[in-house]
Amino acid sequence: MDVVSVDVDATALEDDAAVDCAVAPHDTGSVDPQRSEILQLPQGEDLLDQCSRSVPSPVEAFWVPSEAEVSALEAALAIHFQDPCVLHYWITLDDHYVQYIGIVSAGRNLIYASFVHQSSYFPSSVTPTPAYVLCDGGELAWGIVFDPSDGHFEDFAVNGSI
Repeated sequence: MDVVSVDVDATALEDDAAVDCAVAPHDTGSVDPQRSEILQLPQGEDLLDQCSRSVPSPVEAFWVPSEAEVSALEAALAIHFQDPCVLHYWITLDDHYVQYIGIVSAGRNLIYASFVHQSSYFPSSVTPTPAYVLCDGGELAWGIVFDPSDGHFEDFAVNGSI
């Protein structure tokens, strides 16, 4: 899939008709094991040990999200990136490998998603799959936090440049 980048002039949006930034309701699908994985508790700290991007902090504990929770995240994220108020419009989800872990931060159960572009992902034959950490890489690797209680995203961060 080709990705087209478009510069958005925020001041022009203010002059035009109001832009509705609400995320629409979404259907949940199923987690694709060929491109995503829900990590287990021992892998949580490893996934948050990213070397060139910020990660959620503080993290009090880890938990394992269900497939339904991850499916809700993926469906909401696809809609989130289509929102005219979100400036991550250049991202396509289908060409990324992603790992998920549940985190508890400030008493909230959240899901951290770590994405790596398929061109930079090299599958492991180790079981269980280790947390995947890519140093640098710019927009080829990024992470985001999802709050399943209200369907919102926060703490979007891309890796440092190559």
